[in-house]
Amino acid sequence: MTQSQNIQYRKDGSIDTTHYIAHGRYLRSKAAHKLMQKRPNLGRGPLLIVVAMLAVLPFFPV
Repeated sequence: MTQSQNIQYRKDGSIDTTHYIAHGRYLRSKAAHKLMQKRPNLGRGPLLIVVAMLAVLPFFPV
């Protein structure tokens, strides 16, 4: 683990966990957006097929 001197503290002297949680969420969102940009556009084909199959399912007896 790297040693950091730039730790965010609250007014009461404890470590500001809210700041680090928000920063982690930002980084995770940024990474997810980056992955989605690299994803090939598959269109709505596979999703449409699944939705259509689920819509027809109640008409078949079990």
